[in-house]
Amino acid sequence: MSYKNSVRLLTSNFVIVWKQLLYMLVVCLLTAGIFYGAAYQSIEVLKAEGVIKELGNIFETMYTAPVDIVKAIVAAFSHMSAVLSANFSTLWLSLVSTALVGVLYYLLKNISMYNISSVMYMKMTSFASIGYTRNLISTLWQAVRYSFAKFVYSLPIFALKALTIYTYFNLVSSTLSMYIGIFIVMVIILLLSAIELALFTGMAGKMLDNNGNMSAFKAFFAGNVVVFKDLPRVYSNAIIVAITLVFVNAFLGLFTLGAALIITLPASMVFVSIFELTAFIGAKRERYYLTESLLANPSPKKK
Repeated sequence: MSYKNSVRLLTSNFVIVWKQLLYMLVVCLLTAGIFYGAAYQSIEVLKAEGVIKELGNIFETMYTAPVDIVKAIVAAFSHMSAVLSANFSTLWLSLVSTALVGVLYYLLKNISMYNISSVMYMKMTSFASIGYTRNLISTLWQAVRYSFAKFVYSLPIFALKALTIYTYFNLVSSTLSMYIGIFIVMVIILLLSAIELALFTGMAGKMLDNNGNMSAFKAFFAGNVVVFKDLPRVYSNAIIVAITLVFVNAFLGLFTLGAALIITLPASMVFVSIFELTAFIGAKRERYYLTESLLANPSPKKK
């Protein structure tokens, strides 16, 4: 039910997607410039070794020889790993700086995710409309605390995903293992993404329940206490959400040469924030607005 209601709330509040798109364009422009400056030395080395050309060929392979796409990805990333490892003593500062830019992007993205949650929380609990930018400014400190705590708690999941990919590139030894391995990797990352989504389902909602006065670190655990009562339903819906986001972004991105991602990526962020709220409020067995005249009634608790 939370999945279905999330889709309905997304479509009826799609204006937030355009505002999120504008925010993310500003963030991307800001971090892209910093990223290029931090990664310049590494990029030059990769360019000289032909890695940049190999990475570019991946996109060409998608359309000219899709059957070879996995082979092209494995070859390019294996080559990149070898080049960076061989030049780590001279590139370490560039690599660390680049990673920090990635952290900055992650923090800025999640600041906006909290803002979406805050706007939608008011819409769902009292059907009050709040301006995106106005709310971003008024809840900025709450959003910063939320974003930093989420970054810290996300590190184990990120490490598991990175380890999965690293293991795959180091174990692939034949065409058969390449294709079987990529399927296994996709399943593992999908399940880890669903776990991550389920774990953070109640965090923003719990902070908003307390008007932003609860510690973000404490809200993570307090939110999970609420969601745990409804964990099987939340996790099963989280898997469906993860599959939906991968399919929609991959399918539309592939067949529009990436153009559709301009809309689907910010829409995915809004959808995730809405899903977290529907699952959290539903786990509390409280009603929330779907429209001005229609309320969602979560299933009663089992005795």
